[in-house]
Amino acid sequence: MSKSVKIWLITAASLLLVGVVIFVCAMVGLDWRFEKVSVFEYERCQFEINDGYKNIVISVAMTDVELVATDEAVCRVECRDIKNIEYSAEVVNDTLVIKSIDKRRWYERIGFGVMNGQGVTVYMPKGEYGNIEITSNTGGQKIPADFAFDSIALSANTGNISCFASAAADIKIKTGTGDIRLEDISARLVGLTVTTGRTHVKNVSCDSLSSEGNTGDFDARGLICADSITVSRNTGDVRLNSSDAPKITVETGSGDVSGSLLTDKTFIADTTTGRVDLPRTVSEQECRVTTTTGNIDFTIE
Repeated sequence: MSKSVKIWLITAASLLLVGVVIFVCAMVGLDWRFEKVSVFEYERCQFEINDGYKNIVISVAMTDVELVATDEAVCRVECRDIKNIEYSAEVVNDTLVIKSIDKRRWYERIGFGVMNGQGVTVYMPKGEYGNIEITSNTGGQKIPADFAFDSIALSANTGNISCFASAAADIKIKTGTGDIRLEDISARLVGLTVTTGRTHVKNVSCDSLSSEGNTGDFDARGLICADSITVSRNTGDVRLNSSDAPKITVETGSGDVSGSLLTDKTFIADTTTGRVDLPRTVSEQECRVTTTTGNIDFTIE
């Protein structure tokens, strides 16, 4: 290695070390709160919805969405987001439509800082509504138990989705990276899709539930289906505790499958590498489990 190259490397390493020291000292002074050095500016806006509506459609980019039940007679929408991301909220054809429009120029999208605190909060009267559809790029979604809908469709590229509201027809939830949580609900059909993330199901009653995923556990307790339960994972454990359905199908490439069922089943199990421990019961109802690498362990309560 030539002398000039060594000098350049030493200089670069020295400058890097100085930069690290300055950064650490600055962050210590800010108590490691990265939001204090953010270059992003935030704005708030609010809408009061006086017209009646049955359905809800929300389409946003990089923000959380939360429904909050109130005793008020009108609906109120509060938005907080980065400057020049504008919002609209209006009733169109009996549907409350909430949208965000990113009007930032390209250079306004460049900068250092933690984006924190963006959110759309919809304060709605308690009760029953028609269909609700929420789509977001980055951000979580939450629907409380104070509402009931005809159907629910929630989708996010990145973000956790929690639903505690029931639907007369279908509930469909899809997230790329994030967890899915359903609790204390009923529906006709439930479809859950996740690329990377965990799925939690508790006290859910429906005709059929299907859950597809690439990487992540599926954990259910108190899942009762009149027809079928179908769970598919490439990698992840599957647990069905205090749950039941006439037909149960579980497939996972790598992961354990376990749980406790409420009624006897005819078990059909297949694992390449793993232990199998199943009750010796015979029934017209079937539980079929397939895993490449993992144990299979079920009991009957």
